[in-house]
Amino acid sequence: EQVRRVAVVTSRYHVARAASVFGILFAGSGIQLDVVAPPLTKPLSEELRVQELVKFVPSIMAATLARFTPALYQWLMHYYPAAANQCAGTLPQDGRRLL
Repeated sequence: EQVRRVAVVTSRYHVARAASVFGILFAGSGIQLDVVAPPLTKPLSEELRVQELVKFVPSIMAATLARFTPALYQWLMHYYPAAANQCAGTLPQDGRRLL
């Protein structure tokens, strides 16, 4: 039996990033993607909006790399744990660049 539909449930402020990442990963597969989140109960803080924006590009890059060159993605994640943190959107506590 083949998967035809995937639902991603996430926080409201992660919707755009989740939809983009999973959209890249499932592109051309014929799998329908639904990304859902509960409604916001209060406005997002400036800090959360900035954090999500900073995480967006590394997440998209990692998804693209994983989709089109999975062996290179796996090698990077194995041999460069700092790259794995950046692709996950996690920055070092002291603000240093990872690579």
